[in-house]
Amino acid sequence: MLEISVLSIIERISLAALLGGIVGWERDLRDKQAGIKTHLLVSVGSALIMILSTYGFHSMIDHENARFDPARLAHGVISGIGFLGAGVIMRRSDKKVSGITTAATLWVVAAIGLCVGAGFYAPAYIVTFVVLVNAFILRAIESRFFYSSGYVKLQIVDSEEPNFFGKIITLLGDYGIIMEGVKFCEYKESEVDFNCLNIIIFVKYKQNGCIVDFIRHLNSLQGFRVIDCNDKKVLLKNGEK
Repeated sequence: MLEISVLSIIERISLAALLGGIVGWERDLRDKQAGIKTHLLVSVGSALIMILSTYGFHSMIDHENARFDPARLAHGVISGIGFLGAGVIMRRSDKKVSGITTAATLWVVAAIGLCVGAGFYAPAYIVTFVVLVNAFILRAIESRFFYSSGYVKLQIVDSEEPNFFGKIITLLGDYGIIMEGVKFCEYKESEVDFNCLNIIIFVKYKQNGCIVDFIRHLNSLQGFRVIDCNDKKVLLKNGEK
């Protein structure tokens, strides 16, 4: 007959919380929709369901009308986690979708929680390590050698200034940034300024440093003001609120 001690339950739930929280911490660093709290809860919940599936029905093992299958509830976790993943995926524009990586990490921490709940610790540690390598090391390689997509929202204070768009295009070329598209956007109350024009420029760039320098240069020009960016940390580095 399968049994588990209270100490072992506490150990497994705590470990699931730790590993899920580590993955969520990385998402929090990126200012994503699901962070430490969400990933921790998914991992802990998965561990709890796995413990329940393995040990919660031990009294029914020898029952003639019952079939013991610990994988049933685990299968439900993997299938049901999709509703959380769908909730964090957002379409920002015609060419930009965000939240896919966060949805994937939610799915992974569910699997990590199931492993911990089943007492299968080694795979849980290994997968957590792989997720962190993917998040930090591969992300750095990607930003160094591959293009990242984003947007910069500008406010043109003096919309009657001649060839203001030409200045922006010239600056983009100087910093090695590719312009993918332009869209005129609506005002927010906090953005309203007399005789101004708000536009969003969708861009591709290789290094975060170039987009920071580009925004800093734009802000130094008379008549231009950056009021939003896809990466909030870029604005904070640049001194924007």
